[in-house]
Amino acid sequence: MNTTGNATLTPGAYYGPIQEGFNLYTQCSYVNTDDGWDVMVPTTVKYFDKTTGQVSQYSDACVGGGNTVAELDCEFGYRKVRNVKCPSETRCVDGACVE
Repeated sequence: MNTTGNATLTPGAYYGPIQEGFNLYTQCSYVNTDDGWDVMVPTTVKYFDKTTGQVSQYSDACVGGGNTVAELDCEFGYRKVRNVKCPSETRCVDGACVE
């Protein structure tokens, strides 16, 4: 599994900053597909949570009224999250922007 991410960005999407504290979530790997930061493809990641001492799993999710994705990516072994506003003419459904 790719644990570094491929940094694919979705044209027309607005990317917020990476959430702080990502260094608490290590050993990140993709459960289904490595989509980088592509909000058109939902993904699930598994990682070790230093705050609980347990392995956790989390998927991309819709937030903020249906036009924003909490997008997950594994970069250099860390689980990173950023909120991404879907491109125009799309909305978030089941963790991905769709037309």
